[in-house]
Amino acid sequence: MVQPSATISHGYEGTRLVTKDGLVITGMVLTQGDPTMIKGVGGAIQTIPADRIKSVEKLEKSLMYTPAMLGLTDQSVADLTAYLKSL
Repeated sequence: MVQPSATISHGYEGTRLVTKDGLVITGMVLTQGDPTMIKGVGGAIQTIPADRIKSVEKLEKSLMYTPAMLGLTDQSVADLTAYLKSL
């Protein structure tokens, strides 16, 4: 949670797909081939025909936001962790 890019679970790797007309989609590939289905960061699933794809590359970083990107302080992360442990 604190460092989401430290370990990324299999199947949750991020991908950057660029179409021939310049559309960039960042998300998780659900199916590869023709067509490729990708679930974008916002949750929308898009189906892209193979002949529209210019490039597909794996991302080195997690799609998950860091606590700082979400506006969370160290104390709020500690509080959240304590709460989750109490369940």
